[in-house]
Amino acid sequence: MNILGRTKNGNDIGEGQGGYDLAIAVDPNNGNRVFIGGINTWKWDPDATFGGILNWDTFDQTVLIPAFWKSYQTHSDKHQLIFRPGTSVLYECNDGGIFRRLADRNWVGLSSGMIISQMYRIGLNNTKKEKFLTGLQDNGTHEFNGSNWNRIFHSDGMECLIDYYHPSTQYAASQNGNIVRTKIAWSGIDPINITKSAFGFPINGLEEYDDDGAWVTPYVMHPTDHKTLYLGVENVWKSTNQGKKWDRLSDFVDDFELPYDTTKIYALAVAPSNPKYIYASTYDDKAKNNWDVTNRLLCTTNGGADWNDITPIPNALITYITVKDDDSKTIWVTFGGFNAFGVYESSDAGATWSNFSDGLPEIPVYCIVQNKKNKFDDELYAGTYQGVYRKVGNLEWEPYISGLPNVRVSELEIYYSGSGGGLVGNQYLYAATYGRGMWKSEIEKADYRLWTGAKDFPGVIKRTGILKKCQHPIPMFISNPIAQTGLSSLTWLSVMIVKT
Repeated sequence: MNILGRTKNGNDIGEGQGGYDLAIAVDPNNGNRVFIGGINTWKWDPDATFGGILNWDTFDQTVLIPAFWKSYQTHSDKHQLIFRPGTSVLYECNDGGIFRRLADRNWVGLSSGMIISQMYRIGLNNTKKEKFLTGLQDNGTHEFNGSNWNRIFHSDGMECLIDYYHPSTQYAASQNGNIVRTKIAWSGIDPINITKSAFGFPINGLEEYDDDGAWVTPYVMHPTDHKTLYLGVENVWKSTNQGKKWDRLSDFVDDFELPYDTTKIYALAVAPSNPKYIYASTYDDKAKNNWDVTNRLLCTTNGGADWNDITPIPNALITYITVKDDDSKTIWVTFGGFNAFGVYESSDAGATWSNFSDGLPEIPVYCIVQNKKNKFDDELYAGTYQGVYRKVGNLEWEPYISGLPNVRVSELEIYYSGSGGGLVGNQYLYAATYGRGMWKSEIEKADYRLWTGAKDFPGVIKRTGILKKCQHPIPMFISNPIAQTGLSSLTWLSVMIVKT
């Protein structure tokens, strides 16, 4: 019998992940009663009716995709089991939070109100700022509909997209590039698999090369044709029909002599002003650090017919790519690792590079986003190992973190209200954090008036004054999937998912 496997009868010999989840506890009032945590929780009690080895009993109603947040069931992947001193009250810490055993298989979640979600990505709704998707480590993909959280897809939640032209068409993903699509905003009918079958095998053209994706597989939507998608797995692929059929745009393994099967695409970007410019960073998913010969940055200027190696720093891991909204040759890339690389910029499609990191500490940078509404200066926000930093024009990076937890920021996105390319309406910066849930901050209109004035009257208005004012947002809670809270007009908002 395998008590570290997935099945509740222990018959999946060889399964298990003890290097990640393994816990043991003994009832202080009965030394014969032992609890073991692996993927599931088991109890050994020789005093029970059946006795012996047959009495190992899993507490989870386990299937391959376990249910979540039910009072009688905990979450899979157990990390700690502990008894309240002197009692038989058992507590469990797992990938879903903290639980207390009531009796037999009945448990109660204790994580309500805790902002502890580990988020990878955001998918904003182009038309409604309070409706969006987010992917969570261990806890699937969720949608926020303005007042409540709904879990829409299983496993580990990854990149998610909402169609900017038809918002009811949405995409969610689990680990290693398993992407699904709905055209009815997850309302009752199972989504359509567009990259892998229900059994995990590549489909829709991807099976020709058996390409598999990174843990967080990147995919993006064409800037003007909402039915066209770009996917980064071991190569770059393109679909013109929302994932029904994929065509390969690259052959990185052969063209650049990269390791077969272990080379994955880490980041992917398509130029908004000219989609023939596509940028992709690669890495070796078997490497144990951020420094490897497989780490490259590759670019095509003709839609994938030819690719060039434009790597700014050999062997360094590029975590994110952003292309300037009106210039396909200006790009910013971020680097992982504790070093001085931070952010690099190129204005000639990677022919030359400059370190763009003045003001940033030597910590990993995970993402970068441009505020495209600012037409006077390049206004950039970077998500780092320690919160958000902001850079405008030639100013150095400055912390944009007051009220924000000191936490890794996995992805940033900006919601643009109003229409057209002008400065009408408010903009909101959303931050998906790895450990403290979702946050947002309004980008103040005053900044735009200031930039306009600075352009009209150079040297008269000091831009640093209002910028420093904007570094002090005030935190608040917008929502909790268990206990809802009210909205308010404060600047920073925590958009919570708690693991209960």
